[in-house]
Amino acid sequence: MIVQKQNNFSGKVNTSFEALDNNKKGKQTKEETIFAGNLKLQEDPITKKRKDARIQASKIVEDAFNQEKKIDNDMLKRSENIKRLQNNIDIAQEQLTGIENEKASLKETYAIEEDSVEEQDLKLLEKQRDSKLPNSKIVLTKEEADRLAIINENGKTEYQSRSLELDTFGSVYNKEIADARKVIIEENAIIRGVKLERLKTSPVLEATQTSEEILKAAGEEIVGMLVDESKEHIDSIKEEQQNDVEKKAEEEAKQEEILNQIKEKKEQIENAAESKKDDSAETKTINIENSTENILKLEESKKDIKADVEDIISKMKLVAEDLKGIVVDSKL
Repeated sequence: MIVQKQNNFSGKVNTSFEALDNNKKGKQTKEETIFAGNLKLQEDPITKKRKDARIQASKIVEDAFNQEKKIDNDMLKRSENIKRLQNNIDIAQEQLTGIENEKASLKETYAIEEDSVEEQDLKLLEKQRDSKLPNSKIVLTKEEADRLAIINENGKTEYQSRSLELDTFGSVYNKEIADARKVIIEENAIIRGVKLERLKTSPVLEATQTSEEILKAAGEEIVGMLVDESKEHIDSIKEEQQNDVEKKAEEEAKQEEILNQIKEKKEQIENAAESKKDDSAETKTINIENSTENILKLEESKKDIKADVEDIISKMKLVAEDLKGIVVDSKL
């Protein structure tokens, strides 16, 4: 039974050592396969950061381009509006030229001389009309006002009435020309202002520089994220290796405990065998001692018997030769 237990423990030790050896091989294989290429870091936050930075940078440049394009389209519209207004002015000028021609023809029809009183009164009536226009700076003198009173009292001539009527038509074109010219001045001022501003700054260039700064900052931040994640990964590996070391220490402690148990069992077995051997030797010694004691007792018995016999012979005065045939049994 003791030998059987020893075999069982030997089998356990072999199994444990094989498991420990396989565990070591597994750890070595795992550690040997760790290299920089296998450091699979979290890519989602980094990819998102890079994507967001690119979107932001692209949006800034795109917004700058769109703004410039919008300004270009606006300036193009203003330029086209100036051309349209100028065309309207040209048309209005033609209409005014036609009206002036009609007035000249009317003047010829009525045979009005340039220095005639009727022509001078017509000019005074035109001056009176213009002085009533909004924001007009025309001021009539007292003599002109007195003369206008006489004209209004006597009434206008047919030539004067028709000429003033043509001027009424012409005033529409004059107003159109004045309004168009005002808008043209405003449009040209805006176009000049934009051109001057573009000479000072370049929104697209500034947006490009800003986008580059954003990408650079994002790149630096991504590098920081990579470093942090690398540190975390390395710390995780260190922690895992530390855990492996602790597990290995635990396994070694278990194996040491098993070895100690085996050693104790072996010592027990050896002690038991030695004890058995000692018992056998002791028994043998006891038997020898008992045999020696018996022999000694037998010898003493022999001596006693011999003494008794000699005493008897002496007493019986027997001759020694007569007792030569007597034999003492040593087994007694």
